[in-house]
Amino acid sequence: MLEPIQNVEVTVPENFMGDIISDFNTKRGRVLGTEPMGKLVKIRARYLSPKCTAMPLI
Repeated sequence: MLEPIQNVEVTVPENFMGDIISDFNTKRGRVLGTEPMGKLVKIRARYLSPKCTAMPLI
């Protein structure tokens, strides 16, 4: 059975970037890229989600 994949974008202060990337890596995630925005950083990532709330159960 395939697990749902979620794409996420998170904007955080640059001093928290390492912690957030580490969290994605420990949750079977994959960081797709980062984009500096002044003192903030936008992190784009994809991770496997064990639950998918957007899909109706039949």
